[in-house]
Amino acid sequence: MNIAETHDLDAVSRGIVYWQKGAYVQAYIALLPLAEAGDGDAQCLVGAMLAAELGGLPRNPVNAVKWLDVGIRCPDTTNTDGMRQIYADLMRKLEWRVIGLGRFRAFRWQQAFLNATNGDPAEASPIGLAGLNDLLAPAAFQLGADFNQGHNGPIDYEKAFLCFKQAAKFDLPEAVYNVALSYYAGKGVRGDAVRAIRWFDRASDLGFAAAAVMRALMSVRGHGVPADRGAAARHFQRAIDLGHEDAKIMAEALAQGSDFD
Repeated sequence: MNIAETHDLDAVSRGIVYWQKGAYVQAYIALLPLAEAGDGDAQCLVGAMLAAELGGLPRNPVNAVKWLDVGIRCPDTTNTDGMRQIYADLMRKLEWRVIGLGRFRAFRWQQAFLNATNGDPAEASPIGLAGLNDLLAPAAFQLGADFNQGHNGPIDYEKAFLCFKQAAKFDLPEAVYNVALSYYAGKGVRGDAVRAIRWFDRASDLGFAAAAVMRALMSVRGHGVPADRGAAARHFQRAIDLGHEDAKIMAEALAQGSDFD
């Protein structure tokens, strides 16, 4: 039974009517207590309202993600497909500000949505990984790129990650960098900022300039390491030395106090 059924049905009806009329502030006031009590539909509607600045309701994308994430997973929630698309769009826009299981789930939903749009299965066949451990770096990396982009079959972020790790065994810089990004974003693997740090450091040591930029940003944000603007400056300098086009501009922004929000 939906938890809303044990609460004030007038509040449920009132919130939905307000929502349908575009009176979002009133809808939020009516539905928030139900969302906090565990009603999935209320959680999703609150999340959807916070995802965009509607009718004077302040936009709060981070809280929107939190409500949508829990609401979509509630077994009694309706219209989960539409809410998952809002969720996936938010996660792409928020980038680093939401990490962990939320992003991992968002990428899985995004993958299923994109594959369904193309008329493909939700994930690629395991046969596609046959012989992966025998592939050398270029072939393994290309296979990962194919899984990641849906070339020659369904998109499959988890299989792409496995291919990038195989290519990274040979110290292919772009493969090491893609493994780091996967850990940081939670794309194809559960997010782990500490592991991402190690892989970005490795890619930077191999001369991959974008990895040094990511290490700088993680140092500013305190992701995987304590926030340290001095360390960030050193990583930006490493990126400059490696020829990154925008690293100098970013280093100057850091010196001027930017937090790269």
